[in-house]
Amino acid sequence: MLFSIETLKAYTQSKGIPDIEDEDLKILAQDLEYRLKELAQEASKFMMASKRSKLSIEDVNYALLSKEIDPLLGYNTSNSLVFKTIPGSNLYYVPDEELDLESILNSPLPKIPHKPVISKHWLAIEGVQPQIPQNPLPMERMPEIKKEDTLAAMKEDIEIRNHMKHLLSKELQLYYEKIVQFIKDKETVTLASDCLKNESGIQQLIPYFVHFFNEEILKNLRNGDYLVDIISVYESLIMNKMIFIEPYMHQMLPSLLTCVVGKSIGIIHKHPSEEELVNNSDEDTPGLSARRRASITIKYIYDTYSLSYTTLAPRVLNTLLKTWADSTKSPESHYGAIYCLCNLGEKVINGVVIQFKNEYLDKTDHIKYSLPINLLNKYTK
Repeated sequence: MLFSIETLKAYTQSKGIPDIEDEDLKILAQDLEYRLKELAQEASKFMMASKRSKLSIEDVNYALLSKEIDPLLGYNTSNSLVFKTIPGSNLYYVPDEELDLESILNSPLPKIPHKPVISKHWLAIEGVQPQIPQNPLPMERMPEIKKEDTLAAMKEDIEIRNHMKHLLSKELQLYYEKIVQFIKDKETVTLASDCLKNESGIQQLIPYFVHFFNEEILKNLRNGDYLVDIISVYESLIMNKMIFIEPYMHQMLPSLLTCVVGKSIGIIHKHPSEEELVNNSDEDTPGLSARRRASITIKYIYDTYSLSYTTLAPRVLNTLLKTWADSTKSPESHYGAIYCLCNLGEKVINGVVIQFKNEYLDKTDHIKYSLPINLLNKYTK
């Protein structure tokens, strides 16, 4: 046994407990030995979890807490305890360190600490930070460098945003640059569309293409002919069955919806004349062609991914309905919203379009908005 009967008897006598039978002390010693071994095993688990080979007092305290026992206080020390025995007995104790008072009194006094000083200064005056030593220096803004629309510039932007680098092989870089070159050329845009629709090894290029298409759409909203081409190539990328493009849907929809309900789609001048507005009412104009082309692409996304993403369909419908219900929007915007809604299927026509048709006809100027009204009557006869 770890604890002899004499040790337990001396402990009980020091606590004022009367004489206990030796048999009872033996049972108590066995139980105490079992509890200590159990505690040591539990403490060793914390030691190994901390990747140490030396058991510490913290390990024992954690073991006690795991057993719902209060930890021992007064033993939190990083130094190993030294036990000494009392002569003529089996009792041990931890000796206290002896200090020489004379050496302490003769030692020099520590330096007097500085008196606390409180000062005040202006952090900012009317939003402007004064340049004083107490204030940090303002960071100088780096001049913005205009980057060309190349793969290297786009790759640099994406590397800044993401913690992990997205490395591309030279072949993929060359492929991207060639596709961009083909898209910007009217004669080769069909070739670019076919390549993006059938290519299987362009998964890494998807974020670059999505960024490129969105930028091109936003920069060329007034160029209706180019919008039709860029949307057609965009749709080819979306229709590619050999790539995983679903995570990028939230980046594609805003630019496509802008082509449908935007204000100045295909209008060359910022302030169009009355003649241009009249000519723009013709359904063969590049602006309306771009709206219809974007609507077809949105229909494909709606039919293909609305079941996978439950928020996609409400998002598209809410955007289109909001534009249609806004009387301040242009007739072309109403045309795009109605055309896109009617192309989403019979359920949308019967459940949404027909429901708002009479209200729209009652409050809308039939002369100014003849273009969307004729389209509405065409689909809801």
